[in-house]
Amino acid sequence: MGELGAYLTGIFPRPERLIEATRKSDPNLEDLVEVEERKIIKLQRQYGLAYCSDPLLDWDDMLRPFTDGLPGLKSGPLNRIFENNTFYRMPLVMEKLDGHPKYKGSVILKHIHTNLLGKSRRKIDLPDPFTMTDLSDDRYYGNKVDLMFDIAKVLSKEIRFLVKSGFSMIQLNAPSIAYQEPKGDQLSQIGDAINEIVKHASGAKVYLHLYWGDISKIFPKLLDLDIDGIGIDFTRTPLDSIKDYSVDMGLACGCLDAQNTRMEDPKSIAEFASHVLEALSPKEFFITNSCDLEYIPYPFAIRKLTNMAKASFILKGS
Repeated sequence: MGELGAYLTGIFPRPERLIEATRKSDPNLEDLVEVEERKIIKLQRQYGLAYCSDPLLDWDDMLRPFTDGLPGLKSGPLNRIFENNTFYRMPLVMEKLDGHPKYKGSVILKHIHTNLLGKSRRKIDLPDPFTMTDLSDDRYYGNKVDLMFDIAKVLSKEIRFLVKSGFSMIQLNAPSIAYQEPKGDQLSQIGDAINEIVKHASGAKVYLHLYWGDISKIFPKLLDLDIDGIGIDFTRTPLDSIKDYSVDMGLACGCLDAQNTRMEDPKSIAEFASHVLEALSPKEFFITNSCDLEYIPYPFAIRKLTNMAKASFILKGS
């Protein structure tokens, strides 16, 4: 068995103080964001999380850095994100993305406080190419497969910059894959697009995190992907539905419900994680939240982070 630990997934909620400052367009907003991000990063270090993430407090949604900064995209209307009562700004694809003459370098690094993260074990969450394609309005390609592969090439370039900047864990968040359960050729094409990313991520691990859907029907095919690990939202995928498979890669156990303020007990988290370990026998194992914690208020997210860390300590000692 390899490493046992815990890490945060996705966008962290803003504390009330920062929400109010954002509403009022406070002239010191950037400084306030940095102050609050420093607190959450300090907690991750203090709790001994396996990887440290920027809490992304100034990201309005997971696509916004691309929508605002990637040549070829234009900011579109607000759209509901799946069945949630939250919205994202839909990217409008107006021109060819990969190879765009105005695309000179990293879009993502401009939106991360690398100065706060420390120099080792940095983690970043990005959308997977299928999800980004699915959530965009294509007005140029006329073919979602072509768009997905160009997005994969853009993500590959972004990841090369991130790896050079010290990021050793890349998590591709894939709610559209879990939600839609693609099959056959479509799932194979998604795998090829992800492989395009993985082959350019030398020096970093790549995990695919699936949430907002039960992935049990496509789980065997997902295990064939050329990735370092898979993340599972166990609030949607029952362990019993996949317990007969052996996971010959790393596993991120999304067992803290990031859309519910009900608080999981550290001991019960550790017990469930132990059952997952015994059933799936992954190469390495991390406890994490099911999806972005931005869907619950800040104080509850802090408590979930604390309980995640405590559960990790219990698991290591068991």
